[in-house]
Amino acid sequence: MNGEVVTLPGVGLVAVAARGGLDVVARPVSSATGLGNGAARGLAAFGVATVLGLLLGDPESSAPDRDRSRDVGVPTRAIAAVVAGAVVLAATAAMVVPAGATAYEVVSAERDAPGPRVVAAGDTETANYTVANGGLVPIVSYLSTGDGVSIVDDGDGGDAVDEGVTVGPRDSRTVAVAITAPSETGLYRRTVTEHRYLAVLPSGLVGALYRLHPVAPVVAVDLLLGTIAYVGTATALGRARGRSRSRRRSPGAVARLRRWI
Repeated sequence: MNGEVVTLPGVGLVAVAARGGLDVVARPVSSATGLGNGAARGLAAFGVATVLGLLLGDPESSAPDRDRSRDVGVPTRAIAAVVAGAVVLAATAAMVVPAGATAYEVVSAERDAPGPRVVAAGDTETANYTVANGGLVPIVSYLSTGDGVSIVDDGDGGDAVDEGVTVGPRDSRTVAVAITAPSETGLYRRTVTEHRYLAVLPSGLVGALYRLHPVAPVVAVDLLLGTIAYVGTATALGRARGRSRSRRRSPGAVARLRRWI
């Protein structure tokens, strides 16, 4: 300010404490979804900010004449919606972020060379593609290949294109990919595109939805997990509030009885 450095005592401690708290919340999110620390911390910050906004954003919450016997704090539906939204966001990130296209650059040459990078024109060599699952929920991954690429072995005797590759929690599978060099020499790029989904639906249903459109299984998984999170949270909060209201009504009834007497 005015060319001088302004020092705010204690702000650093608050920032460090806030970051430490976010790390505590983000650690299980990262473990469950396989997201990196930065993405998991951002997701945790979004969830915390949303919940705090709902808790602190009701201007009528401090009104002295409000009837709290019927409406206490944040509505149950709002909290359930926030929880369901966080679950859907985490599930979508776990399916979309690790997926995508992987490129293999291949040189079609007159002579073969060790490794899959340099291939004799018209010949085929094999490379490995790893499907890794860093989360706590099993996944099923479908692989689509471009020109000059085909799936040789999915590591389990199945078809990675039609049946998908199922990978358990904290596990990985290696898929053999055959790369064919064009007859004309030069540098070429071959791609393998992965679409992955949380294995919470029957494999036959996921396969049918995938063949319909690669995004369809993501929508179906999000609907399932979001519905479970919403109904479960609303039911749990409804029971808790029911017990709390029953405890609050007893003193009021006793007080009215005493006044009547």
